[in-house]
This record gives sequence, C-alpha cells and structure tokens, in this order.
Amino acid sequence: MFQRDVEWPRNFLTCEEATDSDNFEEIENLIRVLTSKAEKSQATLDEINVELKQAQNRIFHLEEENKNLKENIRKLQSKDRENNIIVFGLPPTTNKEENLIFLERALEVEIHKKDLNNIYDIGKKEVENRPVKIEFLSHLKKSEILKNAYKLKDKGLKSIYITHDLTKEDQKINKYLRHFLNDAKKLGKTATIKYNKLLVDGTTYTYEHLLRHKHNPFVNQDAAVEENDIISDTVEDFEETNKRKNSSDGDQSNRKFQLEKPRTTRSNSKK
Repeated sequence: MFQRDVEWPRNFLTCEEATDSDNFEEIENLIRVLTSKAEKSQATLDEINVELKQAQNRIFHLEEENKNLKENIRKLQSKDRENNIIVFGLPPTTNKEENLIFLERALEVEIHKKDLNNIYDIGKKEVENRPVKIEFLSHLKKSEILKNAYKLKDKGLKSIYITHDLTKEDQKINKYLRHFLNDAKKLGKTATIKYNKLLVDGTTYTYEHLLRHKHNPFVNQDAAVEENDIISDTVEDFEETNKRKNSSDGDQSNRKFQLEKPRTTRSNSKK
C-alpha cells in the first residue's frame, strides 16, 4: 500500500514532465510556423517593393518621355510660325489688300505679294476688328516689319501693335514673364524676353523658376505672383478688351490714317 502511494506521485511527475515537453514542442512548432509565415510575408513584401519601384521608374520615364514629346511638338509648332506676325487693332475690312496698304504706309516698309504666304483674320468672328495673321515666306521680311513697329506709336497709332505668332504654350509663358519684365524696367534695369526666358541685366530667369518660387525679385517687397496675375497681348485678351471698352477714338484715327493713304502707293510698290 505504501509502495503504491509512493509510485503515484512519481507517475504524476512523469506525466507532468511529459505534458510540459509536449507543450514546449507545440510552442516551438508554432514559433516555427509563425517564423516561416513571417519570412514568406517579408519575401512577398520585398517583391511588392521591387515591383513598386519598377512601376515608379516606368512612370517617371513615361512622364519624361511625354514632357519631351510635348516640347518637340511645341518646337515644331514654333518653327511653323517663325515667319508669321499677328497685327492687333487694324481697322476692320474684308479686303486684306487694304490691311497691307495700311501697314506699308504706317511702317514705311514695302510689302509685295511675293513676300506673302497668306493673310487672314483670326479669333472670334463676332469681334469687330479681329486680329490679322500675316504669314511671310521670308523671316527677313518679318524682321523688317518688327524692326519698324515702333513707328506705329510715333504716328499716334497706339491702338495697333504687332506680335510674334506664338503657340498657346508660348503665349502663356510670355504672358507670365511680361509681368516681371515690366517690373524690372520700372527699376531701371535692362530687361527683355527671348526664347521663353527673361533676361535682366545679364541674369536669366526661366518661367519654371519664377512660377515655382512665386516670388517677384523686381519689387521692393516680397510678392507672390500667380499665373492669372498678368497682362499680355494674346488673341483672347484682345477680344476681351474689345468687349469691355469702346475704342472709337482709336478706330477713327486709324480710319483717317487709312483714308489719307494714296491708293497709288500699293501699285508703285509692286514695280
């Protein structure tokens, strides 16, 4: 009896040890399973990260390619327009010959038919004196016209002005840069816009730089400049201005100037 009582605790301890051993083994197995799953998850996550980086690189290259394509298109469009000018504020007429006669006398430049590729109105038809696009065959003739454009102001024709034939993108860029150009000139600086860049006293400012920093370096205090806070000579601006104001004084002086033009001058210039 006593011996049996002694054996029972021993058997109990053996069972307890066996149970603990099973529990430890089960825990170890569970740890191994969890570790394996964690390793697989990490491997999957690493693969996802690699694929994500590859996708980001592809997106970056596609964006660069798209940017380059847009720039090439812009350059091609600019190339097609490089011999063109747009004249704003000419007296309205259905006879483009009269436009040429008017410009000949105002600018004191001979314009022959052989110099022209085309001449036509642009913009919305409901605008009375629509801008006129003149396409020259030679860049030299365009340069001669622009060189003499100052004579319009000298003769009191301030409502008439001549610009390059710019693409929509170039119009937006020049429109923005002109704001800084005017402020720089007010400070007495030498400033000009060339090839979509602002040159001020030998320093070059790009559209992207000025737009990104939104800071006007040509005013006494810091001033943020938004894209819409600008003035320029685009077809849309010209049409909007014509809707808001009555330019009868300018039109009358232009018509008077045109009527005083001898009709024989055009024929003489062709000889």
